Amino acid sequence: MLKVFHRIIDRYVIHETSRPLIAISSLLVALFASYSSAHLLTEAADGLLPYDTVAKLIFLKTLIATEDLIPVSLYLAVVIGLGRLYSDNEMTAFFASGISEMRILGSIVRLAILIALLVAALSLFVRPWAYQHTYSLTDEAAEDFSLDKMEGNRFYVGQEGDEVIFAEQIDHQDARMSNVFFSSRQEENITLVIYAQHAFELRQNPGEPRTLVFLQGRGYLLDRERTRDLVIQFERMNIQLNEMRRSAVDRSKMTATDALFGANDPQAIAELQWRLFRPLSTLLLAMLGVPLSRARPRQGRFTRAAIAVMVYAVYYNLYVIAESWVRNGTVGRIPGLWWPDALLATLLLVLLVGPTVSRHFTR
Repeated sequence: MLKVFHRIIDRYVIHETSRPLIAISSLLVALFASYSSAHLLTEAADGLLPYDTVAKLIFLKTLIATEDLIPVSLYLAVVIGLGRLYSDNEMTAFFASGISEMRILGSIVRLAILIALLVAALSLFVRPWAYQHTYSLTDEAAEDFSLDKMEGNRFYVGQEGDEVIFAEQIDHQDARMSNVFFSSRQEENITLVIYAQHAFELRQNPGEPRTLVFLQGRGYLLDRERTRDLVIQFERMNIQLNEMRRSAVDRSKMTATDALFGANDPQAIAELQWRLFRPLSTLLLAMLGVPLSRARPRQGRFTRAAIAVMVYAVYYNLYVIAESWVRNGTVGRIPGLWWPDALLATLLLVLLVGPTVSRHFTR
């Protein structure tokens, strides 16, 4: 009989958590898709992307984001769902019936394990596949982009954000630009800025780097580490565009998970640890939602949500910092990306064990 009662409680707790989980995750996915579509549609309107590519990119970018949206949705769903049970005195009834908070935690863990397995599949397999197709689509769009799609008095930014081009006037019939501004980051601290009276694109074979030819202008080589910059006056200058080059970060994101094991490259290490720790983060966040949902009767189901959001914001920012440190080579595999989860586990332990210890000593 007791097992049947516990099973009913498990189902009820999971049901009360699943409802806000579906609502929150749907809302976050919709908001992210709307944000992505607004950005991509702007690029399509500027001629940087074909419209038939926009829908595919929105789907792929949203699919990539779900590995982050699902864990935070589960975390908030636990806080809000259990918070309602506290505010409606249902949790008090559970405790009076012999149902402890650890029993409630066990019910949440059962749900969290299923969600963590889904996140693991997204991180380990779907993420590299989605990045591979995203880069393929953006590369195709970059190859198809030409002066014919540009308009005068508009700034155009390359795929990597390293290049900016602006032309006051564009003659599509002669494929020539007038009063042209061009900026390109050559190295980390060096930027090339060009102003020319005219420019045109030099046609190359497919797959070769794009080349712009500037006529009658000046070039400025700006070095932030030196006190003097180099000024060049020219009649003709050829510049290869960098937008087709992929960085090592991009290659690591599109690399299959099994190929990342044993790699010594910092970017590959960061990418592998990011994928491996996302399921663990999902489980820890769901468990943390149990003590954070504690509320006094009639306090309101959303009382603890603000605190939960602040805790998650701190945790996620620490996680991003840890990932950037590993990716930049500042730290190695150890401590890697494990320390934000270690801090989260420590906070969870304090919140779960602290009240129990306090009650024990006050008796």
